[in-house]
Amino acid sequence: MHLTMKYNIFFLTIFLISSCDNSPRDYTLGWQKTLGRNQLMIDKYPSFKDTVTFHDEIAKKVWRRADTTTDLENKAVLQQQAINLANDGPIQPIIKLNNRVAKIKGYYKFFDGLPMEDFTPKTRLLIDQTSENLNPSAAILKGSYTNIDSALTVFDNEANKLITFESKMKGHHDEIVSKRKALKKEAEDKKAAEAKKIEDEKKAKKAREAKEKQMELEAKKQEQLDGGT
Repeated sequence: MHLTMKYNIFFLTIFLISSCDNSPRDYTLGWQKTLGRNQLMIDKYPSFKDTVTFHDEIAKKVWRRADTTTDLENKAVLQQQAINLANDGPIQPIIKLNNRVAKIKGYYKFFDGLPMEDFTPKTRLLIDQTSENLNPSAAILKGSYTNIDSALTVFDNEANKLITFESKMKGHHDEIVSKRKALKKEAEDKKAAEAKKIEDEKKAKKAREAKEKQMELEAKKQEQLDGGT
C-alpha cells in the first residue's frame, strides 16, 4: 500500500483523546504549534507542499467544526482529532528524517568541540562511519520529487537506517558526558576533602591551643597554691 494512501485511512488509525485536564487554550496552542511546525517543513521541503497542505486542510475542517460546536466535551474531542490529523499523514516521514539528521548533526557539533583528551579514535571512527550514511540522507531531504509516495517511503527507510548510527553516537556522547561528570565530581570531592582537612586542622589547632592555655592557667594556679604554703 502506498504510504500516502496508508496515511489517508486516518479514520481507522487515528488515536482520539479527550482529556479533562486540557483547557481550550491548551488545545489552541497545540493546534497552532502543529500547523506552524508543518509550515516550517513545507518551507524547508517545498516538494511536499501540496500533499502536506491537503492533509492540513482536512484537519482544518475538523477544527472549524469544533469552533461551531457548543458542547464543550465534543469540542475537545474534535479539537484533539484535528491536532492528531495534522500530526499524522505524510508529514511524519518528513519530520522523522529531518529530526534524525538534525540530531546526528548535533552530535557532530558536540564531538567537534571536544578537547583532545576526549576526542578518541572511537570518536573519529564513529564520525566517519556515520558520515557515509548521513550525507546521502541529508541530500535526499533536499531533493525535488514528483512521486510523493515513493519519496515518503524513501524518507521512512532512510530515517530507520539512521537509527543505529544515532544510537551509537548518543551512546558515545553519553559516555563522554558521564566521564566528564565523574571527573568533575571527583575534583569537587577532592576539593571538598582538602577544604575539610584544612578546617579540621584549624579546629584541632584551636583545640590544642585552648588546651595548652588551660594547662598554663592550671600550672600558674598550682604555683600560687604552692607558694602560699
